[in-house]
Amino acid sequence: MKLTCTTKNSLPSIVNSVKFITTKLPLKVIVASALLIGVTGSMAMDTFVLTAPSYAKTISKTKVRTAKKRVIAKKPVIAKKPVITKKPVITKKPVTAIDTDTPDTPNAKDEVKFKDAKLEAAIRRQVEIPDSKRLTLEVLQGIKVLDANNAEITSLEGIQALRNLTILRLDGNKISDVTPLAGLTNLRNLRLDHSQISDVKPLTGLTNLSVLYLNKNQISDVTPLAGLINLRDLRLDQNQISDVTPLAGLINLRGLGLDQNQISDVKPLFGFVNLTTLYLNDNSDVTPLFSLANLTVLTLYDNKISDVKPLTALTNLTVLELDQNQISDVKPLASLARLTRLSLNDNQISDVEPLAGLAKLTSLRLSQNQISDVKPLTGLTNLSGLGLSDNPISNCQLLPEHFRRTCSQ
Repeated sequence: MKLTCTTKNSLPSIVNSVKFITTKLPLKVIVASALLIGVTGSMAMDTFVLTAPSYAKTISKTKVRTAKKRVIAKKPVIAKKPVITKKPVITKKPVTAIDTDTPDTPNAKDEVKFKDAKLEAAIRRQVEIPDSKRLTLEVLQGIKVLDANNAEITSLEGIQALRNLTILRLDGNKISDVTPLAGLTNLRNLRLDHSQISDVKPLTGLTNLSVLYLNKNQISDVTPLAGLINLRDLRLDQNQISDVTPLAGLINLRGLGLDQNQISDVKPLFGFVNLTTLYLNDNSDVTPLFSLANLTVLTLYDNKISDVKPLTALTNLTVLELDQNQISDVKPLASLARLTRLSLNDNQISDVEPLAGLAKLTSLRLSQNQISDVKPLTGLTNLSGLGLSDNPISNCQLLPEHFRRTCSQ
């Protein structure tokens, strides 16, 4: 630091200059400078110079820069490593109808319980597991075929666990709710005959089904079955069905059973060109179906049929059953040369001559008619079964001995 004054300046003015400096610098700096600075004076012609050594200048500046209130930075807070808590292990809900898991059983989470003890018993029989052992999910998922016919089952709850089932037979039980079957999408063959089923909506998603039997139930609406396009065999005998329109799209059907329903219009079935077996007993007019030329099996019990001429087009028929109708003339049947089984019980037939040429027949049923002469039948050498009871036959002795007892005089 350097202070220069002219000689014209008096000593007081120098003092004032020093005062000025002291007012501009903090006290600590002044004191520090006083300790370090050696004041020297030099006199020129007209100038008085007050100087400080050069090292003082450096120190002074340093002190000035650091003279401000010193902020002591706190040590940075080092965040502790977060403790990552493990996700809690969430036990999966058991696939059970009733949760009876207990903590002292190591495989409790895999155990499946069934609401109906009779269903469980049927499953245990299938896989040969005694009551003392648990039915685990792993075991149940290994079952592909289950036969539980006539087991008095009322509830299917719990059967959802058998997700790999392909064949399930539950005929002759007391089942009304088939909801537990909704997820068994691997099913190919399902039989639920003779139960108490009225609602088949839960079966809508079982699109892999090729065989479905629902005979002798309480079904009136078949709309939920419309999407089961892989069906090959569908049996709905003895239900309460009046409209078969929803079935019109099931063009892959080979077999269809609709016996003893309330069907009045069979036109929706016209498109079943692949159909080979048709059961339409005890319905109304079925004449339009005679155009289904691929049929090999046709049963039409109790349909008030009197004219069989439309049948002449069905030359592929091997089985024809026309019991309990009003047929008197069988001449049109003479063209059905492939027939092996023919049943005409309970009609109004008196002349059997037209049947003499059906050489492939192995079974012929003609009970409860008006037949008196059986001579035309003696040439049917392939017959293994013959029914002629309740007819006014006069020449039973013409028949082979083992058939004579089948006809009444």
